[in-house]
Amino acid sequence: AGLSILDGDLDANGTADGTVVTIVAPQSGIVGFEIRHGLNGVVADNVMNSIIEQNSIHDNTSQDDTGGIGVILTGKTKFTIVQGNEIFHNDFQGVWIGSNSFRSKPYANLVGHNQIYANGQNHTGAPKWHETGVVVYNSDANMIMYNEIFNHNQTGSGTGIFIENAKGNGIIDND
Repeated sequence: AGLSILDGDLDANGTADGTVVTIVAPQSGIVGFEIRHGLNGVVADNVMNSIIEQNSIHDNTSQDDTGGIGVILTGKTKFTIVQGNEIFHNDFQGVWIGSNSFRSKPYANLVGHNQIYANGQNHTGAPKWHETGVVVYNSDANMIMYNEIFNHNQTGSGTGIFIENAKGNGIIDND
């Protein structure tokens, strides 16, 4: 038996109908799903102590340069774990940890033991952070560790991990 499917193309017309999973409650778990065809795969917004684990998260598409990200940790999300997932073929990033607000930013999250590959496939020539495995933007004290991060954008030359406006983040033993 395969993973249960959560599909973001609800009306099967080939266009994403929104984010597939949005976590807004603390101590939530998204475990063991195939999450696909959404504007974004999983968004954790202002939550703590949640887990996104053992999922296949892929083929999330951007519309008008919005979306297309596998996993987003945003707002004041903290102590959330993203582990053991396969995150691939998303239009932009595999994982985005960040916020545009300095007052409401993610803090102390863990991204570990994931396979993150072949993201940013549809945006050759876009800004570098669009063709990236993991982006940490305006977010502090996160750990990115023991992931396999490779082959982003159409030529395979995209960025593995991109960090900007961030302090105290640990990057440990990623391939």
